[in-house]
Amino acid sequence: MNSELGLGCWAFGDEYWSSSDSTYSHRETVRVIRAALRAGIAHFDTAQGYGNGVSEQVTGQQLRQIRRSVSIASKTYLRPASTVEQGIEKSLRRLCTDYIDIFYLHWPKPSQDLRPQIEALERARQKGYIRAIGLSNFSAPQIQPLLSAGQIDYCQFGYSLLWRTAELSLVPFCRKHNIRMVSYSSLAQGLLAHPPGWAESLPPEDPRHRLLFLQPEVSPRLQPILQQLWDYSRKIGITGAQLALAWNLSRPWNRYTLFGARRPSQVEECSQAGSIHLPPELIEKIDALTTPLLHLWPESENIFGHRP
Repeated sequence: MNSELGLGCWAFGDEYWSSSDSTYSHRETVRVIRAALRAGIAHFDTAQGYGNGVSEQVTGQQLRQIRRSVSIASKTYLRPASTVEQGIEKSLRRLCTDYIDIFYLHWPKPSQDLRPQIEALERARQKGYIRAIGLSNFSAPQIQPLLSAGQIDYCQFGYSLLWRTAELSLVPFCRKHNIRMVSYSSLAQGLLAHPPGWAESLPPEDPRHRLLFLQPEVSPRLQPILQQLWDYSRKIGITGAQLALAWNLSRPWNRYTLFGARRPSQVEECSQAGSIHLPPELIEKIDALTTPLLHLWPESENIFGHRP
């Protein structure tokens, strides 16, 4: 099955993004969702923790009239297994729906046995509250023991031209166990959507300065790659964002390729990537250009340097 674009709804009301863009508004969020629907986007990815429930609420309100023609994914951070179902019920109310297509356990807890949480998700599935179980930001070794507790249907992880570490072991593991895959941060938090050097213009308080891409020991190594990617996109008459998303969409194992947007114009630009087919020879050049980054970070790392 070919990869499909999906709208990542993290930016909807979340302080991470509003702290770096004071112009964010509920009205603009509604315009973004409606632009996605006009563009044919049919998968929306949110979470209980995004905006402390605001993201689920606004997403659900805008999709309620066409619920059966879209798929919705949500997530929970680690919570006691006895409260998982209660949390899902709250998500259902916010999302204005009676089922969630994919429900993820969001971020692992290496020191804790999470099989009870997976068993709780299975019970929620049996009741029809959710239709598929997913894991977000889990490594292959972290997924392995959970396979005995329930059926893991989806695995979501950061993946882009600048962050391909999942190819080393996670992608082969998921393919072996028939786990469908979903990539987020496909634009590397904006780095792949703007000209090289763009990140230098971000205000000091912007949280993206903490991304591993932008650390002083790494950023200079990325600049020649970003420049070459930018040149490739210009040569074939598309934007940097469209090149990055079209490349992600070309991965044969990827089910959904998520992108984020805070303006309708960004949705319109990114959605066009779904109809762009990169020439095989260009994909080979891009692969060769970015392959050295595969080993720049440990497989256990994530783009945020987050330690759950």
